[in-house]
Amino acid sequence: MIVWITGANGFIGRHLVHELAGAGHAVHGIGHGALDATEARRLGLRSWINGEIDAANLDALAAAHGLPTHLVHLAGGSSVGISIERPFEDFSRTVASTARLLEWLRESARDCAVIAASSAAVYGADHFGPIAESAIATPVSPYGQHKFMMEQLCRSYAQSFGIRCTIVRLFSVYGPNLRKQLLWDICSRLQAKEQALTLGGTGNEIRDWTDVRDVARLLVGVAEPAPQETFRVINGGSGHGTSVADIAAGLVRQWGSSTVVRHSGVSRPGDPVSLLADDAMLRQIGFDWCIPARPGPCRLRGLVQGAGFVTPRPLRFAFSHISRRLWAGGYNYQRNLFAALARFLPGEFIPVVFAGNRAEENELSELAAVPAVEVVRSEAFDGQPGLAAALALGLDRAAAAAFHSARVDVVVEAARFFGWRLPVPTVAWIPDLQHRSLPQLFPTTARWRREIGFRVQIASGRTIMLSSESALRDFRACYPRAGNRVSVVRFATQPPEAFLNTDPSEVIAMHNLPANYFYLPNQFYRHKNHQLVVDALAILKRRGADVVVCASGSTEDRRELGYYDLVNSEIKRRGLEANFRHLGVIPLPHVYALLRASTALLNPSRFEGWSTTVEEAKSFGVPMILSDIDVHREQTAGAARYFGVDDPVTLADHLMQAAQAAHGPIIRNVVPHQDDNVSAFAASFAATIQQTKSSSLGPLG
Repeated sequence: MIVWITGANGFIGRHLVHELAGAGHAVHGIGHGALDATEARRLGLRSWINGEIDAANLDALAAAHGLPTHLVHLAGGSSVGISIERPFEDFSRTVASTARLLEWLRESARDCAVIAASSAAVYGADHFGPIAESAIATPVSPYGQHKFMMEQLCRSYAQSFGIRCTIVRLFSVYGPNLRKQLLWDICSRLQAKEQALTLGGTGNEIRDWTDVRDVARLLVGVAEPAPQETFRVINGGSGHGTSVADIAAGLVRQWGSSTVVRHSGVSRPGDPVSLLADDAMLRQIGFDWCIPARPGPCRLRGLVQGAGFVTPRPLRFAFSHISRRLWAGGYNYQRNLFAALARFLPGEFIPVVFAGNRAEENELSELAAVPAVEVVRSEAFDGQPGLAAALALGLDRAAAAAFHSARVDVVVEAARFFGWRLPVPTVAWIPDLQHRSLPQLFPTTARWRREIGFRVQIASGRTIMLSSESALRDFRACYPRAGNRVSVVRFATQPPEAFLNTDPSEVIAMHNLPANYFYLPNQFYRHKNHQLVVDALAILKRRGADVVVCASGSTEDRRELGYYDLVNSEIKRRGLEANFRHLGVIPLPHVYALLRASTALLNPSRFEGWSTTVEEAKSFGVPMILSDIDVHREQTAGAARYFGVDDPVTLADHLMQAAQAAHGPIIRNVVPHQDDNVSAFAASFAATIQQTKSSSLGPLG
């Protein structure tokens, strides 16, 4: 999704940006508040316009980044008190801004789905018990009146112009980084050790409190209305009420304070006695509140004293070393991730790489050269000696001890499981579900090892990190009952400057390659489908076409020993040694040099979670010839040549056409705006890690 958020710099807006960016969506913001590029990226925003919601700013955002698929409208008045003191200002912020927004959508982006945040204040003051969406709106404050006018504008544009609008009437939202309203006021005064608190009202007022992180999930969850609906209203409340007196008394107990709480008996104008949601519609659409509705005093105290998304020191996360020899894509993922975080979110994260004593020193040295990266060696990471204990007893004690010693805040499990009792918040990175899509390529033991590993991670409540929307669809299909938080973090790469100092012409000459060649930098796994390339080259040879494919990568596949020899024997049998040239494992600077000068990148893979080689080709603007699988379409958005995974004829046609159009090597450099892709990758991963740490603090209570 391409999501625009009005008011993205506000309390709810910032949490919503984290939620959306953590799921891999492109998020852009508009509203008031100065945000420099670094701060915007840290939040997860790809762009930010500090200004009014008007046609000029909306046009500028569309010109720079394209039209939105979804728009979450959070901008507007936020205080009953201010609406009474300055009603016209509140009207302008809520009603006039909405009118300008809807008119722009009518003229420029009618297909965009709108989610508008309203307020339970529209119901007025005369309700007792749960309030259904069908209740008559009788707002008593300018704030409530203006929110209802905003709703009516949305209804009008939905009915008259077909703009799909979902109204979410929020109740009492609280959570990390809220610096106003009743709960914050009570906590702050207790923190200041006030001996007496006098609160307005009687104390019997009932409120439906919801945590802002759940509210962000809700706003994302209602983003797709049913096709037949152009307008709907949904209560954004839990259906659980708590009195102000109970909350205040619980907070006093938590502080261990002797503070006396009194209630004046005088309510502010416009304050209702009870605001409690009827949550039937939320239950009908299947939304569950993850954080208990009653805001427990222990957590509220923590929020006042600094808990939340912002940590006082860099967040330290653990990643097990991935051997480049065994999985080059995984190793490159780590290196690029660490470099992206260091560049775009400096000082916020410390990646701690845990490696066995037998790990290759040159690989670890390359990772350690990235700013802020720490490397820890331990025999606990030589293979998986603690796996049996993790499965049987719930904890890999040696690994847990290593994490504790290194002061790790969050663990990322990559092809590892450290146990459901691991006392550290954990993200399970599942790059793909290839064993479910192509089970015939896995020995039975290996297939079940992967399946059991994923299932225990899901059952352990891990945050699941996936690499593509394609992988997300596979995950939902394979594990339909999984209730885990799931984030889609799309990998993007920007090669280190030092890797680009190698002269491609020298590398081409070193390997005796022609001026025009196709580059296939895939390891020799069966699903990488090298055999199809051999078949296509044989077709081209019969046509009299002299086409060269240069391949590089490891020949080792532990699942199928001898696969490389099988492909190589086919190359020799068909007399294609001059056309298919395998260079083996070559240094990364040479990989980039060959990619930059190639006629096109070739990837015939039958399955990918998110192709590293495609991302690397995109970073240089290299043409691509790719197998026609979902994830390749997702990565390239149609900007490539495609062929079926069992169609050597179409592949041969593409190779011939591209070869005929080529006129000598073109040395390409990093494309403009690649920084945007890499910073979005860093922000998406950061949001996933931060949300995992934040949610691990447990229920509020």
